[in-house]
Amino acid sequence: MDRFETIASMSEISGMTKKDSEIALDAFLTSVENALGKGEKVKLNNYLTLDPTVRKGRNGRNPQNGKPIVIPASNFVKVKIGKKWDDAVAGIEIAEKVKKSRKKKDVVE
Repeated sequence: MDRFETIASMSEISGMTKKDSEIALDAFLTSVENALGKGEKVKLNNYLTLDPTVRKGRNGRNPQNGKPIVIPASNFVKVKIGKKWDDAVAGIEIAEKVKKSRKKKDVVE
């Protein structure tokens, strides 16, 4: 589902116009972006948790030449899916296909 499909779906479910749905989506995304930019955790109970975190700097190796390099600290967002969305995807057929394909890869021939 892309942005336009999301707006259409929001409009259909809420009864709002597509323009109002677009404004609501933009407002939501902007508020989440602002909160993350301030370092605040965003928690939508049972749906999603976004937690801005700092990944520590560390030493690594250049895979091309094997020389040691310093990997600087960086910011990233931890994403944890809530129970409602986790349950929503639990019944999808593709999940069964992935499980089967993983089993085949785990088997040593």
